[in-house]
This record gives sequence, C-alpha cells and structure tokens, in this order.
Amino acid sequence: MRYAVKMLTSSDLTLFAGYFRLNSTSKQKGINLDSDILAARLFPALPNAISGTSEHHVLVDIYGPSAASLHRVPRKIIKPEGGKNWRLNGKLIYGPDLDPSRFDDMQPGDIAVFGFDGEPLPTSVSMVLLSANSPSDKPILDYLSSEFRLVPRNHPMAEMSNTDLAAVPMPIGHPLSLLLPDPTRTADLRAIADDDEEARSRLNDRARSGRARPVNAIELAAAKARAQEIGRAGEAVFCSHLERELEVGRIAGFTWTADQNATSPYDFEVTETSGARVLIDVKSTTSSFDGNVHISAAELEFAATDCIYRIARVFDLEGAGGPLLRMSDPIGVLAKSVRSQLAVLPEGIRASKLEIHTRKFTWGDAQPLPSIED
Repeated sequence: MRYAVKMLTSSDLTLFAGYFRLNSTSKQKGINLDSDILAARLFPALPNAISGTSEHHVLVDIYGPSAASLHRVPRKIIKPEGGKNWRLNGKLIYGPDLDPSRFDDMQPGDIAVFGFDGEPLPTSVSMVLLSANSPSDKPILDYLSSEFRLVPRNHPMAEMSNTDLAAVPMPIGHPLSLLLPDPTRTADLRAIADDDEEARSRLNDRARSGRARPVNAIELAAAKARAQEIGRAGEAVFCSHLERELEVGRIAGFTWTADQNATSPYDFEVTETSGARVLIDVKSTTSSFDGNVHISAAELEFAATDCIYRIARVFDLEGAGGPLLRMSDPIGVLAKSVRSQLAVLPEGIRASKLEIHTRKFTWGDAQPLPSIED
C-alpha cells in the first residue's frame, strides 16, 4: 500500500453530496490529487496507462469521520483535460443508508489519509476522513497538519511512508490503523486465494470486529492470480529439479503433464530407473512447509487408484535461501480411506476440494531446489 495525506479544500468536499448541495455553484465534484505525488511518486505508470481514456476506475473504501466504519463505493481517478492535477471523481458520495448525514459536517481544513493498493496502477483506495469537529479525529488531524506542514493552497498534499503512518498517535481501534501493513491479513488472503476455509474464517472474524480491512473483489482476484503464479513457479522449479535428476541418472525420464494438459489430476509423470511409473502433484507455497494442501476430487480419485501417487511440497519458494522440496511417500492408502468416507455423503452432495494438513502425510527430508531465476 502507498500513502498520501491531503488537507481538504472546499472544492474537494464537493465530492460529498451534503456539501455539494450547499455549494451548488461549484463545477467540481472530486478531490484533487497532486500530480507530483500521485503520478510522479506513487504511480509513475498512471499517465501513460490511461492516456487514451483519461480515467481509471477504482474501489474506494471510506472510513470516518469520527472513526465510522467501512462505506465502499466504486469511483474513478481522472485527469481533467488541460488540468495539472488528478481527481478522485465520479458520482456524488452519499452517506450509507443507516447514516445518511455521515459526511455532512465535513469542512475545509479537514483531512483525508489515502492508502492506495495495486501495482503498477491503483486498483483500490482506502480513504480515512478526519474531522476537526470529532474528538477522536482532532488530535490525529492536528498531528498530521503539523508533521506534514499542510497548507490548503500552497501545500495541501504530501506523500507518507509506512513509518510515517505508524508514528501517528491514534486511539486503539481507530480505522486509520487498518491502513498499516498487516502481515496476518496478507498471509490469510494468500491462503484464501487457494480456498483455505480456515484462513477465510479468520479474516472474516477480524474484519467483522474491525481489526482488519475486509477483502474486496479486486484484491481477491489479484490474490488468486498470484496463487496461480506461485503454483506455476513451483512446477517450474520442480521441473528443473527433475532435469537434474535425469542428468545424473536417478530417474529414467519424466513428462510435465500439466504443462500439456492443465486439467490433468497430476502435474508430472516420472519414470524411475526400475521402470516404475510415478505420478506427482506439486503443491507450492511461499510460506514454510507446514500447512494445508488442497487436493481436488479428481486428484483424490486418481490417487486412490492402483498407481504410485506422491505429493511434491515446494515451500519457501521466494525465501532468501532458495526454494525447498519435500517428497511425500505414496498417498494411495490415505486417498482410499478419505474416498470411502466421502462415499457415505448423501446423494446429491459432493466434495469438490479437500484441505489436508501436511502432518497427515509421511515426508522425506528437505532438499534444496534451483531458484526461480535459475
């Protein structure tokens, strides 16, 4: 996440319906975003990326004022023709149904703290509004105004760093804290992208209690794309491992089956020097070894047949020491046991994917793999 702080002017506040009604002579309906900060420092790719359309759609998560909870709206970032700066723009923002007057007391001199997510372009914006009329916001507003020397006309906006944000004095539970880096949320989101229900439950509980930002659809889609990248990278380094095994004569041959057929219930077919055929499914993670692996119904069915089916656990995929590998013993006995238990499910009910913890398998010792760059 990349950060900026903005002292709001009268023209900025016209994005909010209540303020716009009282200042209907204004032609602007948006918050000005300093080009030197948004485009030059935070997102240098933005100008060229939207040069044809002059607008970029984002989700905006609004918190506050007075530490009010999430209000999510789709809006856009635009570059007005002939204008120097960018704007957070779109339709007027109304208060939520249960609090329609929520933004009506915002005044010039109030502050918005922005957290921009996305790479290389912003995909979502978290905006925490701070009102001078709010006892919970006023100390934060005063601190930010002084620390960043915000002046409405001459210096209304400034870039912030993680360190700057962490140094802001804020009450426990204030939504501004939700913009801070949250490694637990990041790890859970990564696991959710791989359909980890335990991680989904943890993150939902934290979001409901206000201890974490809820996940939006754009974040989830990006996480799922990232999960696919990790899976593909894990298969690639395992392929390099098999090439080396072939070179030194520890295997007789192999095929990267999933590279030719993405729906295959296994990733590699290895021929051992004895002539035995071994099917291998690669389960990759950037995290440590322990955790849930996800096995599809098709993989389970295949593993439960009379074949040698093993799991290659590729872990620490992006670790400083390079990725590591542990190979499971054949999983046929476990697969048959699980399949028999699933067979008693009522008619019309079928499990399409299973989470199985690594401790349920028997594993060989860890061995280093070629790095992704290799």
